[in-house]
Amino acid sequence: MRRTVTLVALTWVLGLACTGAAGTGSGAAAPAEGAVASADGVPIHYLTAGDGPLALVLIHGWSCDSSYWDAQVADLSRTFRVVRVDLAGHGASGSGRAAWSMTTFGQDVRAVVETLGLERVVLVGHSMGGPVALEAARLMPARVQAVIGVDTLHDAEEELAPEQVDAWFGAMESDFSGFVRDRFVPSLFTADADPELVRRVAADMSSAPPDVAVAAIRALIAYDQEAGMEALTVPLVCVNSPMFPTNVEANRRHALAYEAVIMEGVGHFPMLERPDEFKRLLADVVMRVAGPRELPMRAIVKEVEVRASRAEVWRVWTTSTGAQEFFAPRANISLEPLGAYEIFFLPDAPPGSRGGDGLRVLSFLPMEMLSFEWNFPPSIPSLREGGARTWVVLGLQDGAQGTTRVRLTHLGWREGEDWDRGFAYFERAWDVVLGRLKQRFETGPVDWSKP
Repeated sequence: MRRTVTLVALTWVLGLACTGAAGTGSGAAAPAEGAVASADGVPIHYLTAGDGPLALVLIHGWSCDSSYWDAQVADLSRTFRVVRVDLAGHGASGSGRAAWSMTTFGQDVRAVVETLGLERVVLVGHSMGGPVALEAARLMPARVQAVIGVDTLHDAEEELAPEQVDAWFGAMESDFSGFVRDRFVPSLFTADADPELVRRVAADMSSAPPDVAVAAIRALIAYDQEAGMEALTVPLVCVNSPMFPTNVEANRRHALAYEAVIMEGVGHFPMLERPDEFKRLLADVVMRVAGPRELPMRAIVKEVEVRASRAEVWRVWTTSTGAQEFFAPRANISLEPLGAYEIFFLPDAPPGSRGGDGLRVLSFLPMEMLSFEWNFPPSIPSLREGGARTWVVLGLQDGAQGTTRVRLTHLGWREGEDWDRGFAYFERAWDVVLGRLKQRFETGPVDWSKP
């Protein structure tokens, strides 16, 4: 087992000690709530919202609680059953635990999943919740479809120097409140983070029970991430901040199927720092790894076969010059997570009225999958001017005799008359776009100067 760390490196291993004051509030209808005994008898509190064949089980970080997911619940519960768990010693759960470990935390999650009878589960773990999710998946392999980490599991092969760890614990044990308030919390955020959010997190962390917090951290540092990843039999995707490097190659040596999605412009808490962007990105990842065709989710689905290689089709969807060959007269595309994906159907119109203004890439797998935001046309002003967003997932597969099969899935629809109008509009619009895509490779690029 390899472990080495500096004080800065430890900041990405750990989540925040918060009692819920830093939560952002979801506005969702009152969810179901309950408690169940874990394997050692400690009562574990949970909340549920929504209904569906696929459950998202949201696992908080070190000394956090279920409220850190509040901003995601309302939207995600329209499609999934959303379950939030307070691990032992956190939130409203009991704290009378004799032995603290990632395995006993994993048993907390299993107790909730089995009590609720969840058959198809995606575990979403933030910070310490990442290792907890690995252990929970090991304990119930027949139920877990995938594990999604949130700023966690950065490097399975990172080595920790014992003297550095001892120095860190010495500082924390001598002045827990002062250390976490003045040194630890600031290192978890970017320089331009909301000062009020940082202040609230610092207040939460400095008031955490030191005995539980220290025991949980020691258990976290002792956890063997290599073994945890190697035991995983389902896909592992980490949505990580760029503040702390993710060693993709090392993780792929130990995980059966590993992918990293880097969310730019955030620190350790993307679900608090940019909640709207994060929930769209999370939903996109879930739909990719857990089989969107099996979900009763409203969607526009289009398929077309194109006489071109996958590399050529990928180029025209992912570069500005390529998109201008079939999609629209002008485009601004930067292929990186949260990079620009602006498609300008009216390039000479004022900014904000040109078409896909301000849209962004959500995630991608080169030559296989591209996901991006989408907005609404000016003909539906309530949604256009209100900034409503949906998202599009594009999948590419090799077809017969040098062709490429393109599958476009348009997701994120809500209820309401204007949303119905938007759905009908794009049912027609994507036929036009995909028709132009075929034309691009049969007769050449679209000549936008012709009516």
